[in-house]
This record gives sequence, C-alpha cells and structure tokens, in this order.
Amino acid sequence: IVAPSRTAKIIMATSILTHVLAGLFGMGSWVTICGLWVELPLIVPQVPEGWYLPSYISVIVQLANIGPLFVTLMHRFRPGMLNETVLVVDGSSHFYWLSYWILRYGHGCVESMSTAS
Repeated sequence: IVAPSRTAKIIMATSILTHVLAGLFGMGSWVTICGLWVELPLIVPQVPEGWYLPSYISVIVQLANIGPLFVTLMHRFRPGMLNETVLVVDGSSHFYWLSYWILRYGHGCVESMSTAS
C-alpha cells in the first residue's frame, strides 16, 4: 500500500474545506429564507404586492437553484467550456438592482416594482 503524497493530502484538505464552506454558505442561505418566511406576516401589510409576495418568493427561490445546478453540470460534462467571467458580471448586476431598489423603494415610498414606470 502506497502512502498518499504531501500534495495529495493538501488537495484533499482543500477539497474538504471547500465542501465545508459551501455547506455553510447553503445553510446561511436557508436561514435567510426561513427568516424571511417568519417575517412575512409583518412585511405583507407594508408592501403593495400583499399576499402575492409569498408566491413570488417561492418562484424566485426555486429559480435560484437552477444557476448552481447549471454550473455543476457544465463543469462535469463540458469542462473548460463555461466562461466564469459572464457569471461574475451577471452576479454583480444583482448588486446594481439591489442598490436601485433601495434607492427607489427603500425610503418609505410605497410603490411596486411591477407598477413603476
């Protein structure tokens, strides 16, 4: 039996750390979503979407699962074909929309995104 080399041990330790960090990130995401569901009875009367908001959130959360699945499948079946630069630019665009929403709707203005002109 051949003992694993030092490099193999480092790679394995890095892989384990990566998986642990990914798991913690996922748990943080679920805590956030669960916290949002707990706060819904307080949020719903304040937003113009009303009780449609929970169904919107459900759809958005399920659509958010497609991205990581797509990246995983691309890395598995088409290695080297996925351009991560596009993903980074797309991901950073979400911060733009977040700042837009905060500027437009975050200061007590009761206006829906769907009715904004």
